[in-house]
Amino acid sequence: MKLIKSENLITKNWSGGRTKELYIFPENKLYENRDFDFRISSATVEVSESTFTSLPNYNRVLMILEGELFIEHINHHSINLKQFDIDEFSGEWETHSKGKVTDFNLIMNKSLNGNIKLRKICGKYNTTKKTNEILVFYCYEGTCFINGELLNTFDVLIIDKNDSFSIEIISEEETNLIESRIIY
Repeated sequence: MKLIKSENLITKNWSGGRTKELYIFPENKLYENRDFDFRISSATVEVSESTFTSLPNYNRVLMILEGELFIEHINHHSINLKQFDIDEFSGEWETHSKGKVTDFNLIMNKSLNGNIKLRKICGKYNTTKKTNEILVFYCYEGTCFINGELLNTFDVLIIDKNDSFSIEIISEEETNLIESRIIY
């Protein structure tokens, strides 16, 4: 397991707002080089209308954390996303959006499968990790313990692909935890 505290995450500007890289794998890769297996980030969209960066060879999963966003994937589909709604699409699609939001992104090579889920935890929750998965937990609101490791708001916990095992998540208050599973 690897814990990344919120104060150690790097925020950068992009043409429509700010982006915070939560995790990239392999860890020695750069988003700009487009040679990573997957990347997890959170971004703000601070302009009313924007065009998504073209990412051929990647699939994207997007969740809205705050605000509302209308997305149009030209020649594919359109969708209006509200808080915690999810859209999955090809990174090569021409995509336009309207709305100012904070979002959560999983971008992964098309050879991989993955998903994101919101877990509202209050009390105890158990899940399992399989051998061929990498799990990334992002504590969006609240605090929780994952296998004894404390996550505060905006902290990230990565559980690398190795043996399968049980995961115990405990929170004394309602916590919004975003779980990303990337399957190799």
